[in-house]
Amino acid sequence: MKSKILNILEKKPFKIAVLVFFDVVSVIVASLLALYLRFDFQEVPANHFDPVVNWLPVDCLIVVLVFAVAGLYTSVW
Repeated sequence: MKSKILNILEKKPFKIAVLVFFDVVSVIVASLLALYLRFDFQEVPANHFDPVVNWLPVDCLIVVLVFAVAGLYTSVW
């Protein structure tokens, strides 16, 4: 008999939530890495850093919505 944890991990909504989580983390890491790469991994001026951080929630929402409309969350392993 399967354990309760394995049963939860096999459910589709949980798998979709994991995919969305990793997509959001990827957007955040990519945005910040691009910004630090632009400034050669030195201190990023506030006039460049603040807008990126302020727009991160919008960027993440757009990515998740576009991926959902494109059907990337419908065929879950």
